[in-house]
Amino acid sequence: MDTLDSNDSLNIIRDKTSLRPSQLAFAIIVFLAIVLVIAQASTLVVCIGCFLIPAYFSIYSLDSHDFSKNIKYLTYWVIFIILEIFSTPLEWMLGSAIYSLGRVALTAALLHPQIELSQKLYHDFISPYIMGFEKSFDRQASDVFYQGKDKFDELASRGKDQMRKMQ
Repeated sequence: MDTLDSNDSLNIIRDKTSLRPSQLAFAIIVFLAIVLVIAQASTLVVCIGCFLIPAYFSIYSLDSHDFSKNIKYLTYWVIFIILEIFSTPLEWMLGSAIYSLGRVALTAALLHPQIELSQKLYHDFISPYIMGFEKSFDRQASDVFYQGKDKFDELASRGKDQMRKMQ
């Protein structure tokens, strides 16, 4: 660190801040280490708050056979998946710390027994939207299935014909 303090081009730091350049470098390193620890801690908080706790409650609700709890936790996981799809752009727009804090706050609101946000979202948005597309989706899925089955049957019969010719 003596080389930092004896560097003439860094005298501006000493003049402006009344700190030695080595002290400022040490303060920057400590600040970056603290930021790194906080960033990793936020990841840990998000993992515990948004993965482990809801997973525990979801498993618990399956054993209780309570329909309202099942809706609550299944809705949570649907919203969770939607958040995962958009997590990178949201984290980029909001910043990692704000995104993590918002995600944990949303999880708390979704799972809170008195707010019942997950049930409201399910009944007002998710259920009407999905049920509106259910018949169309079912029809398209069965069309794809039967088209695939017809092609498979055609290929299988060709294969059998070729096997007979080879014998």
